[in-house]
Amino acid sequence: MREDNVCKGVLVPGLPHPLLCPEKNEGWQRVRDAYEKAKVEIQESGAEILVLYSTFWPSILGHQIQAYPEPEWTYVDEEFHDLGSIDYKFRMDPEFAELAVTKCKDRGLHARTVSYYGFPIDTGSIVALKLLNPDNKLPAIIVSSNMYANRAESIVLGKSIRDAIDESGKKAAVVVVSALSNRLHTVEIDPKDDRIHSLKDHEWNSKFLEYLEKGRLEDVSQLSRQFHNEARVPKVVSFKPFWIMASIMGQNNLYDGNVLAYEPICGTGAAVVTLTPAEDRGLHARTVSYYGFPIDTGSIVALKLLNPDNKLPAIIVSSNMYANRAESIVLGKSIRDAIDESGKKAAVVVVSALSNRLHTVEIDPKDDRIHSLKDHEWNSKFLEYLEKGRLEDVSQLSRQFHNEARVPKVVSFKPFWIMASIMGQNNLYDGNVLAYEPICGTGAAVVTLTPAEDTAGDLEYDEDDPEFYKGDREVLDFYDQPGMGPLEERDGN
Repeated sequence: MREDNVCKGVLVPGLPHPLLCPEKNEGWQRVRDAYEKAKVEIQESGAEILVLYSTFWPSILGHQIQAYPEPEWTYVDEEFHDLGSIDYKFRMDPEFAELAVTKCKDRGLHARTVSYYGFPIDTGSIVALKLLNPDNKLPAIIVSSNMYANRAESIVLGKSIRDAIDESGKKAAVVVVSALSNRLHTVEIDPKDDRIHSLKDHEWNSKFLEYLEKGRLEDVSQLSRQFHNEARVPKVVSFKPFWIMASIMGQNNLYDGNVLAYEPICGTGAAVVTLTPAEDRGLHARTVSYYGFPIDTGSIVALKLLNPDNKLPAIIVSSNMYANRAESIVLGKSIRDAIDESGKKAAVVVVSALSNRLHTVEIDPKDDRIHSLKDHEWNSKFLEYLEKGRLEDVSQLSRQFHNEARVPKVVSFKPFWIMASIMGQNNLYDGNVLAYEPICGTGAAVVTLTPAEDTAGDLEYDEDDPEFYKGDREVLDFYDQPGMGPLEERDGN
C-alpha cells in the first residue's frame, strides 16, 4: 500500500437487512460477512477517522455534516419497520466536522454542521457504523448527499473533505453508503427468492464491479452518468458515490480492489467493496543520457522555435507506441508529481499533428491542403473545443478522433490524455488557437491553454468548476443568499 492520508475506501449497501435479519437469505448473510471483512481491513489500515458519505441522508440546501459528539437513539426504518428497532450510540468528531465545513466554504460550497440531540440519523449511516465500527473505536463524521448536486459540485465537495483530511494530519477511511442498481421490488416476495430487479441492472452492476476489482475508481467515476441512466431509478439528479469517493481518494485508477460481496437486497444491487491505494504508479521508465542520442524531429523543431536561446531548461518525454489511455494518464500524473515536488513552474508542450494523413503523391508546396474534408471537419471540431478551453472534452474524445482522422500507426491518439493529466483533467482553461494550416496534408495547429478562473456553462464532462463551487448556473441570484449556520441544540431544546 502506498503512503496516503486516505488509506482505505469502502463501498457498502445501506438497507437494514444484513444488520437485522441476515439469516433470512443466504445472500444477505454473505453481505453481513463481507461487512465483517471490511471492518477488519479498516482496522488494519491504520485509519484514525471514518469519513462516511451516505446517499440515504438527502439534503436540499447545501451540504450537512454530523457533528454531535455522541448521537444516541432507538431507530426504526421508515420502510422496513417490520424488521424491528435499532439501538445506536455513535462517536463523532466535532472538531473535524467543523474543519470540513470550513474547507467546504473555502471552495464556495454552502455547508454547515448538524449538532443537536435527537437528529434523525439515516438508515444507511446506522447500518454502516454498527457493522464497520461496532465498538466506536474510530471517531466519524457523516456527510449528507445533496439531491441536486451535479458532478462538478460533488467533486468540489470531495476535494473539500480531502483538504480537511490533509490539514488534520489524520489517516482516514472513506465509507460510501449506496446501492449500485437501486430498483426495489414493487411486490412482496419471500426473502429466500430475492434477486436483482432486472438482468440489465445485473449486467451494469457486474461491469462496475469488474472495474472496481481492478482498482479502476476513476473509470467508474467517469461512467457514473451512464450508470445512472441505465441502472438507477432517477430519485435524485445523479449517481454521486464514485464522484465523491474518487475526489476524496484521488481521481485515478491506482488502487487494489477487493469485491467482498455482491448480492440482491430487495431487488437492489448490494455490494461490499474495498479499495486500497496501490504501492506506486507502476510505470517502466528510464532516463536517456549520452552524447549523440538521436533527438526526434518534432522535439528539435519545437525547441528551436519556442526556446531558441535555451533560456529555459527542458526535458523530452517519449511517446510509447502501445500505451493505452490509462497508461498515458498515469504517465502524465507521474510528471505532474515531479513538477509539484520540484516546486518549479512548468510549461507543457505537446508535439503532434491533429489529423496525420500525409499526401501520397508529390504536390507543389503552394497547393498544400488538409488530406480530406473529413480530416478537416474533425480538426475543426477539436480546435473549436480547444478555443473554449475544453481540454478534458478533447481528451475524452481522443479515441474517436483516432478512429476518424488518424492513420493508425500507433495504438491510440495520446497527446490530449497526456496534456490533461499533467495540467488537470478539467475544462478550466483559456484557449487560444494561434494557427491551423495544412503541412503536407496533416492538420498542423498551434494552440495555447492557460489555466483560467472560470469556465463556460455548456461543458459536458465538467459542467462547472470542479475546484470551486460558484452556485447553480441555472438559477438567477437577484439577492445575496443568507449564510447557512450550524444546526445546534439551543436552550436545552
